Amino acid sequence: MLNYLPFSLVLLIIGKDREIQKEAIMKKLIIFLFILLSGCTPKENRPVKITVYYIEGCGYCDTFKEYATDYLNKTFSDLTIEYLDLDDEEVLQKYDEMLTHLDSFDEKEYKSTPLIVYEPYFVISGYEKGEEKYLANDIIHVLNGEELSDDLKEYRWEFIEYEENH
Repeated sequence: MLNYLPFSLVLLIIGKDREIQKEAIMKKLIIFLFILLSGCTPKENRPVKITVYYIEGCGYCDTFKEYATDYLNKTFSDLTIEYLDLDDEEVLQKYDEMLTHLDSFDEKEYKSTPLIVYEPYFVISGYEKGEEKYLANDIIHVLNGEELSDDLKEYRWEFIEYEENH
């Protein structure tokens, strides 16, 4: 029986160490979950205003309203989105005027909707579900004074004034 005593003590000590390790791991896990669930995700709080030109009945516009609006509101705490219907003659005039300030706007995209405008920085023509992440990322790049991403670059035009400064 004496032969088993030292081994039993070793098991007892190892068992205590494992309990201590488990307890430490559990504490760290609880703290991590608390931080995660308490909303400590970064949310941009600088003002952001987006104008969305749309045409009534446009499926892409409806998808933008359904998915992108919610995502952008979660990303930017001080967000304003203005929806302007291109079927309105005054809105169309404003749209045409705004296009004159873009660098090399592709005429094939004229009245393609939605046209998402983050003035005086850039516009994005068209939208598909999931692209809201790229839009938000580009807005954050602008707010931080960084270069725009390559995402959506085929559908993005910069305002001449902004492009000259970057």
